[in-house]
Amino acid sequence: FTDPESLESSYWIKQCLFSQQKAHDCNIEFCNEFIFLSGLRYLEIETVWIADYIESTDKYILDSSLVSIKGEFSYTFNEQGNMENDFYTMRIVDNKLLVFDKVSECEAIYICRDKSLY
Repeated sequence: FTDPESLESSYWIKQCLFSQQKAHDCNIEFCNEFIFLSGLRYLEIETVWIADYIESTDKYILDSSLVSIKGEFSYTFNEQGNMENDFYTMRIVDNKLLVFDKVSECEAIYICRDKSLY
């Protein structure tokens, strides 16, 4: 991902789900995810991820569901070449999307889950 056109039709999910995971328990995490569209726009969705621990197999089963569509947003490029709007500053480093949330003042790392949505 080296230019704005390369982001088109890409779907980004949070890299470290269940950062507060409790071993041998059911874990639930709500996440924002990003689908980049053409024309310097993206769709922001909220999903819920569930990890259920199956004691008999000593493994987790992961599941996700769409909670809401937060909206379609546009962005521009700032002086440093990062994508920016009123809510986020985003940049790509080593094929990972670093997203700084301007409201919560937290940064999260996202990975590309899919590049062929259409």
